[in-house]
Amino acid sequence: MGVRRTINKLTRRSAGRLAGALGLLLALCLIAGGVMPAYALDPPPEMSHQFYGTVSFDGNPVAEGTPVEAFVDDVKEAETIVDGEGRYGYDPIFRVPGTAGATVTFYVDGIEADEDAIWESGKVQELNLTIHEGTEPPVQYELTISSTTGGSVTTPGEGVFTYYSGTVVHILAEAETDYQFVEWTAPAGTFGDASAAETTFTMSAQDVTVTAHFDVPYILTMAAEPAASGDAIDVGAKGAYVAGATVSIKAEPATGYGFANWTADPAVTFDDMTAEETTFTMPAQAVTVTAHFEEVSPIEVPTVTTQAATAVSSYSGTVNMIYTVGNFSSVEVRFACKRSTDPTWFYTTWVSRTADGTYTEVLTTLIAQTEYEFKAQLKYNDTTIEGDIYHFATAPGSSTSLDDLLGYLGCFIATAAYGTPTAEQIDVLREFRDVVLLKSTTGSRFVVLYYRLSPPIANFIARSDLLRTLVRELLVDPIVWIVEATGDIWRS
Repeated sequence: MGVRRTINKLTRRSAGRLAGALGLLLALCLIAGGVMPAYALDPPPEMSHQFYGTVSFDGNPVAEGTPVEAFVDDVKEAETIVDGEGRYGYDPIFRVPGTAGATVTFYVDGIEADEDAIWESGKVQELNLTIHEGTEPPVQYELTISSTTGGSVTTPGEGVFTYYSGTVVHILAEAETDYQFVEWTAPAGTFGDASAAETTFTMSAQDVTVTAHFDVPYILTMAAEPAASGDAIDVGAKGAYVAGATVSIKAEPATGYGFANWTADPAVTFDDMTAEETTFTMPAQAVTVTAHFEEVSPIEVPTVTTQAATAVSSYSGTVNMIYTVGNFSSVEVRFACKRSTDPTWFYTTWVSRTADGTYTEVLTTLIAQTEYEFKAQLKYNDTTIEGDIYHFATAPGSSTSLDDLLGYLGCFIATAAYGTPTAEQIDVLREFRDVVLLKSTTGSRFVVLYYRLSPPIANFIARSDLLRTLVRELLVDPIVWIVEATGDIWRS
């Protein structure tokens, strides 16, 4: 019985220990689960690159206390000393901050070591350094910073500082009341922006003096003439500039006005006095600069309105438009026409017009009992505008007399074949009809017969794209070619 109690106690004690261990493990998991996601979201910061090793001079250990300097891309980042065993980086640890991929060079007592390294975050690296007699140590040069009356240099301050060549120095100049910063000057080295009060200076390989210049600024007053005609803007928005400063100005006309020119009192020299945006050199006194504006007439654009067709018969119709020229000296007008079933338009010739008015065009050689669409077009400069599309339908062919057909003198079959009465080939046939056929009795009778028989044929052809193509290529085109080829004969 006593043995059983002892076993139970041991069992409970083991279970308690196991539960404690599991609880500790669970706590660690929870801590890891809370920390690791946050750590994964934000990358760890850069850690210094740690170096250690021996330092020797021509094969012999250097003396205790010899300085060792580390430069990252020619900028000094860390230094330490050699211990009593000719080593560095053991006590104290030698950590060098930097950026990934940068070159780390080492100087021992001012002499460049043979060895260098590529900087890596968090790396611990053994690197034994060796120097030889005669190696040139790096040189630091004096940077003297000063200012003229009216202000001071607050960063890094005024005085003498030492930097290695190529070091980028942040500098800031601050003007006193009633003064204005003008520029930085130096006989050597490079400024990020010599005209900015806060900028950088890259150290040259020599002693150099950097000077911040200040001067008394003069008031700049901007005005517009006439009042409310526009805005005269000081682009720099300083309101005052030192003598010799280049000042940028801009004119913005109000609605109904256009910019004319700049003037100044007292006179200044503008880069371009007729340009809306320009510059001038500030004189050694206050100045008022005025932007002059002029009223401009609003641009009146032309208009065109399609009017209903009139005098529509079986084979012709008159299309109409009303137009205005606006304040342009001239415009051009024409009509676009097509059968309602056709995908493309044919056009009348552009006609020039110099005053508001109406324009009409008689469309001939139309197809009887067919619906047409037309619209007025007007062109000014490189812009073409259009009126609304109107419709009209020609009457049945039987309602038109032969005399009416002869009056229009169209070419129905050719028009149907080409899809437009304005095709150049049709003009050739019309000329042949007028010059040759209508000059003789036989020719006139042929024309009369043609106008009696061709309308229904043309109507039939026009309703089939295949027939139009066949008639055009196999019949009309060969006839046109023959007529053109013999033109010198029948025209004379």
